[in-house]
Amino acid sequence: MTLSGRRIGLVGPLPPPAGGMANQTRQLAELLEREGANVTLVQTNAPYRPRLVASIRGFRELFRFVPYVLHLWRVSGQVEIVHVMANSGWSWHLCATPAIWIAHWRGVPAVVNYRGGEADAFLARSSAKVPT
Repeated sequence: MTLSGRRIGLVGPLPPPAGGMANQTRQLAELLEREGANVTLVQTNAPYRPRLVASIRGFRELFRFVPYVLHLWRVSGQVEIVHVMANSGWSWHLCATPAIWIAHWRGVPAVVNYRGGEADAFLARSSAKVPT
């Protein structure tokens, strides 16, 4: 299969830390690019800017969330599909849900690659809050 020239937005964490989903996101980007796709990464765990904000609990999330949402909006207007690396809990609500909604609002299909536990129970409760 060739993905030559396809524009894909890939949403997920990247190392560090070098955990499972971060490594999977990086590897998926590399594999898609090897097949000829133009991959634009939207990092869900981007470094805090300014760095000082990282030490302020409760406030620091705003400094990560706002740039994340703005980046999602820009990228969703430039790609043909958005691939969301997602897991359960707060990560679903803070990372996956905005990505799915923004893709929907921009008219771009979204694929959710769910990596959380107890998928049936979690998605039965949480997927009702996103467009299908």
